[in-house]
Amino acid sequence: MKRLRTFFLAVLATMLVTTPGWADGGSQPADGRGPVTNLPLPRFVSIKAAEANVRRGPSLEHRIDWVFQRRHMPVEVTAEYGHWRRVRDVEGAGGWVHYSLLSGARYPARNVEQNLADLRAQLAANQQ
Repeated sequence: MKRLRTFFLAVLATMLVTTPGWADGGSQPADGRGPVTNLPLPRFVSIKAAEANVRRGPSLEHRIDWVFQRRHMPVEVTAEYGHWRRVRDVEGAGGWVHYSLLSGARYPARNVEQNLADLRAQLAANQQ
C-alpha cells in the first residue's frame, strides 16, 4: 500500500512539472502555442469592449486589479486558461481578462498614446 501511494505521488509530481499550464494557471507550452486555442503565444490582440476588467487570476472569484477603459488598446496575450487570457499592456502591467473582451484585430500603440495625449491636453485646458 505504501509503495502504491509513493508511486501515485511521484506521478502527480511529474504531472505538475511537465504539464504546461496546470500548476501555474496557464503557462506557455513548449511549442509556443496556446493549450486552448492552439494560436501562437505570445501574440498581440486588442481590447474589444469599452471597459474590460483585469483580474488577478483566471476566474470571476479573483479580485479586479484595474479596468481597461479604452477600446482598441493593444495587449499581448501571454497565457491561456479556459476562457481566460493573461494579457500585458504596452507599459508591462498584466492580468487575466475574459476572452470575450478581446479582439484579434491589432491596433498600433501610437494611436492610443496620441489619443491619451489629446485627452490630457483637453483636461489641462479645462482646469485652467
